[in-house]
Amino acid sequence: MTPISVNRCANVRIEPDCRRVIAKPFLPGDAVLPDGSTRIGIALARILAMSERDAQTTIDATRSDFGLRHRAFDELLERSADEIAKRTPLPADLSHARRLLIGAYFTQEYSIEAAALGNPSIV
Repeated sequence: MTPISVNRCANVRIEPDCRRVIAKPFLPGDAVLPDGSTRIGIALARILAMSERDAQTTIDATRSDFGLRHRAFDELLERSADEIAKRTPLPADLSHARRLLIGAYFTQEYSIEAAALGNPSIV
């Protein structure tokens, strides 16, 4: 086997670019824990236990941090909330802010480039 020549490039820097991420649903496993709860149920209980003011403050901060990275951010969060509603019933009287917050809890950002850089199979 012929050796591979490798040249170190000292002046090359790889910088993160938050514009190059995608948002996708985060759906934890459906496993039922020994106490009868699920990961979705535990997260929903925490969201529903928040005061309306805390829910609004949290979703406002989420919009501020992530909203500019994704087109139609509120609609994206609504779709995530719809996916959760298919798996477990949500209360009918949810405020818009709390529904968006549920969507945010079950949405993840994913960087394809970072996954490629961290993948040892490219070495």
